[in-house]
Amino acid sequence: MDAAVGRHHEVQQSAYLYPTSGASDDYAFSRHFSDPSLSKIHGFTVEFGFGNEEVDCPFYPTAQQYHDNMLETNAGFMEYLLAASEIGVAEDDIQNYHKS
Repeated sequence: MDAAVGRHHEVQQSAYLYPTSGASDDYAFSRHFSDPSLSKIHGFTVEFGFGNEEVDCPFYPTAQQYHDNMLETNAGFMEYLLAASEIGVAEDDIQNYHKS
């Protein structure tokens, strides 16, 4: 991701960004604890971007920031998917899905 537009991104738990008590991906992953017959859902939360001084909320990027963010995050997503495929993440879940 860093090579896409030359910026460094920090990988960390969302709890280190600001106070939080979980997100939808946490809920989805935990469903197999209450019903072990359900497959695990592997997910993550992505927050990206840098402050935009032109608007009240820094989560609204400029057009250029948005474009750069797409280049960076899509490069990271592709690496993630290739690595997951290579090690077989969720392979059993996919096979079980096709049987149902």
